[in-house]
Amino acid sequence: MKIEIALTEPGLLRSLVKERIEEFKNADLKVVGRMNEADLKFLKQATGRNGFIKGLDLSYATGVTNIDRNSFEEGGILTTFRFPSSVTELGWGAFCMCDKLNSVSMTSDIERIDNFAFNGCTALTSISLPKNVKEIGEQSFIGCSKLEEFKILLSNRNYSTFEGVLFNKKGDTLLKYPAGKEDKAYEFPANTFHIGNYAFFMCEKLTSIVVPEGITTIGKFAMASCSSLQTISLPSSVESIGEGAFSNNENLHSLNIQATTPPAFTPDENVAKSLYVYVPMRAVESYKNAEGWKDVKNLFGK
Repeated sequence: MKIEIALTEPGLLRSLVKERIEEFKNADLKVVGRMNEADLKFLKQATGRNGFIKGLDLSYATGVTNIDRNSFEEGGILTTFRFPSSVTELGWGAFCMCDKLNSVSMTSDIERIDNFAFNGCTALTSISLPKNVKEIGEQSFIGCSKLEEFKILLSNRNYSTFEGVLFNKKGDTLLKYPAGKEDKAYEFPANTFHIGNYAFFMCEKLTSIVVPEGITTIGKFAMASCSSLQTISLPSSVESIGEGAFSNNENLHSLNIQATTPPAFTPDENVAKSLYVYVPMRAVESYKNAEGWKDVKNLFGK
């Protein structure tokens, strides 16, 4: 059931809802008028684990410029959210662990999405990013296990998408692969040179990643916590590998590297002990003497 409330002044939402509390159980609420922080605090409670409102339409609400840190964290029954047009920023963990949230409508005025804003939103399957967004935290969508695609308008000046994957505007840096994408392997588009921090983090459906020639950098934790990942192949162009890039991959058994010059890399203890690394035969000694690589127990030439 959809219910609309018109606020005559900010701060009245709690009292107006409580007057008709029985009507609002499992309802979708539309708020019209000027809101304040007290109204947002009430909405967090009303959509939380012991809440009673399942959908929020704030597209006709004003007075709110930020959805602040943890504003709707663990919104237990929240399924849909339409943002006020006045909002320009989503704070750290704003919708963290809203595990029933399946539909989000963001306005074009949102410019910043902070880290963990949608962390653990396991019901989200698609996200349309705002036209004017300038900054997306590299961990904004961690744990969105059903997210199949990112969408963004071509007119955005900072980001682009290709087949549902998020890139920077130039398209040379892969920023975020949606964890719910069904492919078991990923084919990179041409002219990709960098893999960003956390780019494939917790992408549990991928079984192999073949990084193409031309890519030079792999960010920190870029391919970490991919529980189905078994093999990774890196080209001769790779120059640096970030901290924890391959960590916490329980089924990863081999890393194949074409580079004859050892890329900059400091493996964590588990990777150093358990991963089988294969490098060009003529480069074996170089790797065994290189900082970081010399700690890898199972390093072989091919």
